[in-house]
Amino acid sequence: MPVEPIKGGQSERARTAVTEVLRKAERRGIDNIRTMTGVDISGHKPEDLLSIDAVLDQHFSEILTRRNEIDSASTAFGTFLGEVFVRNLAGQWHYPTWPEALRASISRDRSRGAARYFYITLPDEKVFVFQAVRAAIEQTAQVFSLYRFYCRYADRAKGRPSQSSSWPP
Repeated sequence: MPVEPIKGGQSERARTAVTEVLRKAERRGIDNIRTMTGVDISGHKPEDLLSIDAVLDQHFSEILTRRNEIDSASTAFGTFLGEVFVRNLAGQWHYPTWPEALRASISRDRSRGAARYFYITLPDEKVFVFQAVRAAIEQTAQVFSLYRFYCRYADRAKGRPSQSSSWPP
């Protein structure tokens, strides 16, 4: 994941540390998809999201719930989804400000709090990738496809009308 250093010491160190955590989570997600499907998604192509969609079924959701791993899976696949936007639609990562990070850290549900402040920016909108992945896990990809989610933004970026009206966007 590209890191754009911020001048000013502490902020730069904090951003670098967060980026490293996200990189490791994403690597685990890529490795898990390779193990489960035999497909290498490390190229971050939009079609790679179909491989993630293929595993996000009811059985997988139940396993993640039982193991209390929805947050870690959301982080891994959300980081991957974000990088697909960065690499293919010229998106940029938005990191929380110090007040936002503080609010997220004291939130009752830290992962949902963090997902609110970590997102991808496109020229005219914010893309909440971690929230999208959580929806795909909880609802299954059959109901909420990450590939279709990405395609709606890609269609708009290319000036084509979106083929789907489901949330988000």
